[in-house]
Amino acid sequence: MRFKLLVLAVIVLTSGLFYCNAKRHNSEPMDYAQLGDVITAKTQDTLSRILNNTIREKGYAGSVDFCKLIAPSIISLYEGKDIKIKRTSLQIRNFENQPDKNEAKQLEYLLQLAKDGTLPPSKLVVEENGRVHYYKPITIQTLCLNCHGKPGTEVNPETFAILQQKYPADAATGYINGQLRGLWHLTFETYSEN
Repeated sequence: MRFKLLVLAVIVLTSGLFYCNAKRHNSEPMDYAQLGDVITAKTQDTLSRILNNTIREKGYAGSVDFCKLIAPSIISLYEGKDIKIKRTSLQIRNFENQPDKNEAKQLEYLLQLAKDGTLPPSKLVVEENGRVHYYKPITIQTLCLNCHGKPGTEVNPETFAILQQKYPADAATGYINGQLRGLWHLTFETYSEN
């Protein structure tokens, strides 16, 4: 328990310092692609570290609640007043992660590219009002297969039973390593000088 509190304290301090350094005014051009890369990398790294610790303590079946209960809180630590973070997919497990119309469009685009094996590292879309959307593909890694792979093969029966109990409409299994799982969507509000 003490370890979890220490990890959470480090995350809070790190994310606060990161956010303060990320915010700039119009006089300084913002590299949103680079900023999106940094935020998604830090968020993914934190999620992976805490998930790995949870798996070591509770096993895969005992870690199912991590993604539903703890992951959203960790993601929100890297958000700010002007930065919103979301993970979504066309094959969702948690209905809170349902893609909106624009996210679904980006996911369809990525699926077409994935057929040719040419996923882009990220993509920026700038609205007329200056709001910037950063999209980055999420691919299945080996660790992910324990909950998102093929039931009975990568997903053991105990874990699958818990997934079915907690997510009766789960559509997020059957993936193979390296396959497109979904995307990160970061929304950056533009900054104005006061």
